[in-house]
Amino acid sequence: MTISNKLLGPGEPELVESSVPKRSRCSLTATHSGSRRTAPKQVRSRVVLVETGRVQFSWTTARHALAGTWRLSVACRAKKANAARVVAHGVVKVGAAGKGHSTSKRDGTALTRRVEVDVMHASTDGIGASGCEPTGTVLVRAGDWMQSRGGGVDVFSNGPKCTSLSNPYQCVELVNRLITAKGWSTRIRGDAWEFWDHASKTDFEQHPNGSGYIPVPGDVIVWYGSGDIGQYGHVQVVDSVSGSTVHVVQQNSAGARADLQISASGAIGGRSWPGNSEYVKGFLHAKKNVLSAAQAFNGHIVQWDGDRKTQKTAWWVSGGKRYWIPTSAVYYCLKNSGAPGPDVLTATVLDSLPDQNGAWVRCDSSGTGVGSGPPPTETDPGGPVDPNPPQPPPAPTTWAETTGSVAHTWTNYTNAGGSEGPTIASNQTVQIACKLTGFRVADGNTWWYRIAQSPWNGAYYVSADAFYNNGATSGSLRGTPFVDNNVANC
Repeated sequence: MTISNKLLGPGEPELVESSVPKRSRCSLTATHSGSRRTAPKQVRSRVVLVETGRVQFSWTTARHALAGTWRLSVACRAKKANAARVVAHGVVKVGAAGKGHSTSKRDGTALTRRVEVDVMHASTDGIGASGCEPTGTVLVRAGDWMQSRGGGVDVFSNGPKCTSLSNPYQCVELVNRLITAKGWSTRIRGDAWEFWDHASKTDFEQHPNGSGYIPVPGDVIVWYGSGDIGQYGHVQVVDSVSGSTVHVVQQNSAGARADLQISASGAIGGRSWPGNSEYVKGFLHAKKNVLSAAQAFNGHIVQWDGDRKTQKTAWWVSGGKRYWIPTSAVYYCLKNSGAPGPDVLTATVLDSLPDQNGAWVRCDSSGTGVGSGPPPTETDPGGPVDPNPPQPPPAPTTWAETTGSVAHTWTNYTNAGGSEGPTIASNQTVQIACKLTGFRVADGNTWWYRIAQSPWNGAYYVSADAFYNNGATSGSLRGTPFVDNNVANC
């Protein structure tokens, strides 16, 4: 018999594990011999059928448990046996309830508020498993998930039984290690189900399950439930989203990776296993969890929005740095190679992409890279010159639209996915380039806007459902149009 805590205080959890005969029915009995002031006391768990050869018993010590020594025994009855036999013994000691408590009625309280039994290889979130790696083994490397956010943190095994109530790598440990490593928030306290209420409202947005929100990489999925295991809930971290599939990572579970199905309304279904059930409360999105300019514009051609020259200076972004495009020939070579842009950026965004002074971009039949030596010029471009050099396009017509709630932006409007851009705050007015149809949100609206102004610069889209679409700038969104029909189609 293995006892996780041999000296218990009132209200503390206990976990007892024992080897038992396979395919037998087992129970645990805790017996207190009593004293001059108290009668003997005995508590017995429910009987459970054990197939695996190991069983665990867990409980929370009653707040005013009877102090003293409790003797534990595990008794099992094989399938064809006439009676049960004791297969393991152990002892735990319970301290007094504390100063100021009377010893008359309260000292007669049983050891436990409840004694629950579970087959040893049932995981904390209800997914059966066995044969996991030793505690502390890295199951998923930091760089192998959440790659659109620069990688996550290492995901560890919580022990050879896959799950444990006492080992350090709980599901909440993964979340707290991630959000502190990323600088998104301080630690969130409590059990997994409590993360929803305990997460800082300053640092996180709450999106209830089924509210129309589609999670993004780095979001925390919070589960709550009932039962001896389900009551603690569970938390998972979104790795990526592919259509209707949410790929997650997790600790203290049968698998470090899992796939969840999500509906068009942003709902993930519940799950259950014997005596337990769990349901998704919602998604916690860290407000600092946004793509950096280096991630958003990597491989793009960019320009400065304050450049008033007829032929604007342009750069190519690689590895979060800017490289000067010296000639129109190089510019068109990049465009023909599929480089997006030009994205017209503010000085603040442009400065976040350091200009590699003296370095220029090379583009030719051998590929794209950083040039060496003196850069080519328009009179000696080192390649064919486009007969129609680029001219500044006319100022585009845009439409001012105001949000009535927080709106998330995406590079892929067809599935509300791809890369996430900066969030648009509630009651913020932005310039819209055009409208088009795409992903259907919870109320059936399929209209999306392409955002013209910085820092989105035409590269990101937003659901028109979050906007008033009628000239209003405040008030309720109820009854407002799905889209502003004055906005041109893309």
